[in-house]
Amino acid sequence: MQHTARTTERVESKKNAGCRWLCFCACLLWQWGGVEAARGQEIDRLLAAITEQNSRFMSNNAWAIEYTHLRDYKYLPKGFSENMKNTEVISAKRGNWLMVRQSNIESKKTTWCVWRDNVCMHRIAGTIQISADMHPNLIERSYYTNGLFVNIFDKHPFHTPAIAKSMGGATHFDAFPFGLPESVERRVSKYSVRPARERVDGVECTVLEDAGCDEIWIDPDRGVCLRRVQYYPDGSLMVDYRNKDFREYGDALWLPHKQEATRYNGDNTSAELAGKIRYIEKNLVRKISVGKALESLFDVPPPKRGIIYDHIRGVIYEYHPRRSEDPQDVLNDATDRAKAMLRMPLTGNRQTSVFIGVNLFVVSFLAFVIIVKRRMRRT
Repeated sequence: MQHTARTTERVESKKNAGCRWLCFCACLLWQWGGVEAARGQEIDRLLAAITEQNSRFMSNNAWAIEYTHLRDYKYLPKGFSENMKNTEVISAKRGNWLMVRQSNIESKKTTWCVWRDNVCMHRIAGTIQISADMHPNLIERSYYTNGLFVNIFDKHPFHTPAIAKSMGGATHFDAFPFGLPESVERRVSKYSVRPARERVDGVECTVLEDAGCDEIWIDPDRGVCLRRVQYYPDGSLMVDYRNKDFREYGDALWLPHKQEATRYNGDNTSAELAGKIRYIEKNLVRKISVGKALESLFDVPPPKRGIIYDHIRGVIYEYHPRRSEDPQDVLNDATDRAKAMLRMPLTGNRQTSVFIGVNLFVVSFLAFVIIVKRRMRRT
């Protein structure tokens, strides 16, 4: 009888221990679930606030930003050109039109890139290219808005599959992969919010991070401004962005007047350069106009002598001072004809000219994309 009683007590003791263990695990799961739910709610709140801030900016039918773009070159890989030390930039939007104009102060050379009425015009020196796809210069050289991490590009599709593939998406919007909040939303499960705020330039910020990949410092008291962003694509710091000197435009729209990005050499450079600063770039704003952008900003002036490559129709124009045509008339005529062809159905003759134009554009476009992507990998 005593043996049976002791056995019963041991069984009951094990049952009680099992119940206590199950209760303990249930409590842990409940607490973890509560923490995860709170984490998800905080991240959702931050992403919604970033979206709202971007909407305040993009809801303006027009804006124009004039600024100086400076680069202080440090440890450069072999063959890296120091061609952006001191440039003046204008970026603007008017409806669905976009433009970037960059002038090199030292060389006096200017580059134009304009997206207008679904046609892109890109001019370097005496060469103008007309195409139905946005030129990568318009994305790469939108330095100011890129530093805001706002995707200013619409979802207009690329016409050429090869170009869409090289740009990493079917639309212009897809070609800017760093836009917020989209880049966080694509892998939101990897993000967390640090429990305590941290100071950036004397301002208390909430920190959103994907540990080992990127860190985002957000100023929640000024329209959810992005104060600082760091990227670690391969585990080592690639770039450190900072936005400073915020000023208010309209209803809670805060925009920085100083931007700074420190770019580092990656592991794909030589051992003695890897991890060292490649260059420090700064954007110093001269003027921001919200709600207006002059139509003349979206005109590309023709050179007195040069060539127009119409990749839409497969036509090449040449003009020089000895010809009687006004260069502006030649450019206007080429652009109007290109726009008209985009609206026409594909006939046999048009298919041939489009085939020639597309191939001309694809070759030059892909060559440029390869150069840009090599620069991005190096940075």
